[in-house]
Amino acid sequence: LVIEKQKIDELVQNLAKTATVIIPVRKTSQESAESVFEKFTPEKKIDFYYLPTLRSIKEFFFPEKEDTFVFNKNKNQISISAQEKPFIIFGLNSRDLEALTQLDEIMAKPNADFFYFQKRKMATVIGLINEPVKTLPDGDLILLKVNDEQYEAIPLTDKGRTLSKKIFFKNESALVTNAGSKSE
Repeated sequence: LVIEKQKIDELVQNLAKTATVIIPVRKTSQESAESVFEKFTPEKKIDFYYLPTLRSIKEFFFPEKEDTFVFNKNKNQISISAQEKPFIIFGLNSRDLEALTQLDEIMAKPNADFFYFQKRKMATVIGLINEPVKTLPDGDLILLKVNDEQYEAIPLTDKGRTLSKKIFFKNESALVTNAGSKSE
């Protein structure tokens, strides 16, 4: 499966119709530039080669403030708060995908963290890999750069397979060139 680079913005706009989409964005000032992950809006441009971020993607799984349970004084009863809505983290590079995999392993032992895995279950992770890789990192869907104009779409989970059926993807092989990043 292949997606043309110029179709990626359309894909993200389409995904944003049904879920919150978080993307890497470059912020520049007179002195410096930094990359941050923000909620997608049509005027924001995806930073395909984002810089190391000051705030990690963990903030979407560990918010500063959240209600984990509610105590009803009248009924003398505790209930778990309503869970998050589905969201998509789009454009993670191989380092951040590996960090998320390690975080999953940490949160699974010795006992799985219920609240963390509820959020992970609601999250769809789409990687955007621009450099050569020997092994694919985890995620739901990996977009692996094969040349300046195309990314190979590699679904790794059921969520990824569902996404890869969208009209933005072509069922053909990409043309691998010297500019591409696909490892042999």
